[in-house]
Amino acid sequence: MDGTFVTYMKIREKLACLGIVLLALIFTVVLPANGDEKSLGLTETRLLKPGTVAPSFTLKTLDNREYTLKDHMGKNPVLLFFWSFFCGPCREEIPVLEEVYAAFGKEKLEYVGVNLDGKRLSKAITRYIEDSSFKFTAVFDELNGLEYLVADPYGIAGTPTLYVIDTKGKIFFSAVGDVEHQELVSIIEKAR
Repeated sequence: MDGTFVTYMKIREKLACLGIVLLALIFTVVLPANGDEKSLGLTETRLLKPGTVAPSFTLKTLDNREYTLKDHMGKNPVLLFFWSFFCGPCREEIPVLEEVYAAFGKEKLEYVGVNLDGKRLSKAITRYIEDSSFKFTAVFDELNGLEYLVADPYGIAGTPTLYVIDTKGKIFFSAVGDVEHQELVSIIEKAR
């Protein structure tokens, strides 16, 4: 490969990671201080609306296997969340999602976390997931030019963002930020 192209790719990856860090800062510092997402132009309007067919995707897992969403849709609802290793609210929300998943189990709920940090951080992310004994299927989103393969079609503007996909493969619920345990359990039960 041409050295200039490799340098360009490295710069693009660093810029993407920087963008994620900046979004995480906005969601962890600016929004809690302000409390008004709409005044910053950050609304949930980009998120897919309930009733929309959930876009399928194929991404690599932490252990480099392929994960295709459509292969796991139809039988049970899907709890799909987008997160970043550098996102404080994500680290607070994942244990709540874990509790919700424990309430249903793998026989009644598909549980997938799409990481937006890139494969360069795979060792740190793998260690974090293993040390915390998290149960979700972790996949890495990938850049296609300047767009993410999965986050962009799902309208992700920040993390954590959560979707519940019903048994018909349609968006049932979406939210940016945290969702209370009992509320999420109720939503998943209705998506069955």
